Amino acid sequence: MVGAILAAAGAGNRAGTAKQWLSLGGETVLRRSARALAGCDLLDDLVAVVPAGEEARARAELAGLGREVAVVAGGAARADSVRNGLEALPGCALVLVHDAARPCITKEEVHDLLQALPGHDGAFLAAPCVDTLWTVEESEARSLVDRRALVRAL
Repeated sequence: MVGAILAAAGAGNRAGTAKQWLSLGGETVLRRSARALAGCDLLDDLVAVVPAGEEARARAELAGLGREVAVVAGGAARADSVRNGLEALPGCALVLVHDAARPCITKEEVHDLLQALPGHDGAFLAAPCVDTLWTVEESEARSLVDRRALVRAL
């Protein structure tokens, strides 16, 4: 059995708001991420981990995706939240963990990742880094970073 944890328990401290509830393209970031996972035919179970006290809100957001999405409360830290998600997927030998704040994945990318996983200990979705990157010291640009060996997580 293959399961997926949608990690969405963050408070959004760096962003200044809880990103999972922001609207993107007419749906919340949480729902958009969940839709991609729910649409993958290779996944058996899906659980969303959300801030404690927000479970009912999440269930309402995730209704109608064509698949049941379990919802559990997150923990004090990300590792605790993922652990809570794992506990909700007891029959799964393989588990994906996806950050809901990365809502631009597609069900095809999830499918391709699962197809590529056999024979490997783990994997992650990534795309080549196309941004121009610089190292900075004391607020001054110092050197251009060679991006050929860099990827960005999806």
